[in-house]
Formats: sequence, structure tokens, C-alpha cells
Amino acid sequence: MCRAFEETRKEGIAIGLEQGLAQGLEQGLAQGKEREMRNMLAIIGHLMKEQNLTAKAAMDMLGLPSDEQAKYMEKLN
Repeated sequence: MCRAFEETRKEGIAIGLEQGLAQGLEQGLAQGKEREMRNMLAIIGHLMKEQNLTAKAAMDMLGLPSDEQAKYMEKLN
């Protein structure tokens, strides 16, 4: 799991550097965060389906802090 997030962050940084330092970095990081959100929602959904878990239980299993869980819960509903 952590490797996927690290790769997403690295991709965002790489995109940013290619597009020009200030503006590109901002855009790249935003794209990386968006991709991270989509990936995490897919993982949560998969756990919910395959393990018959609630969204909260799936996020707890992944070790997501409660402040982050709120943003994912909003997107799941």
C-alpha cells in the first residue's frame, strides 16, 4: 500500500518538474493527490466487497487516520 502512495507522489513531482517548477509542481502534486484518492477509494471498495466490511472497518484495516477517513467517507457516499 505505502509503495503505491509513494509512486503516486513521485509521479506528481515528476509531472511538476516537467511542466515548469512553480506552476508544474503545483499541478503535478494536485494530479498525484487526485490519483491517490482514486486509488484509495478503489482499495476501500475492494475490501468492502471482498471482505464484506463497512467503509469504516476497511479504512481502519488500512490504518487510515480518522481525519483522513472523513474525506474518503464523503467520496464514498
